[in-house]
Amino acid sequence: MTEELVRAKLREWVCEAAETTPDQITDETALLDSSLVSSMQLVELVMLIEDLREEAIEYGEIGPSSFQDINTIYTTFFGA
Repeated sequence: MTEELVRAKLREWVCEAAETTPDQITDETALLDSSLVSSMQLVELVMLIEDLREEAIEYGEIGPSSFQDINTIYTTFFGA
């Protein structure tokens, strides 16, 4: 899966979870600090990331800083 497609799917998920439109977020928009994504929604986000990677995430190696924004998510989980 290309980087552009992964980022698009992440933005789509954030927009749906935050009940907002794509023009309201960028890849640098703070997801947790701005309350766009709640701690409860992180479970769903992790499941999406695992689906996109086609690989499980080692939960002991991640924390809230792994989900700061879409750029951080991409770098952390997709190795850019």
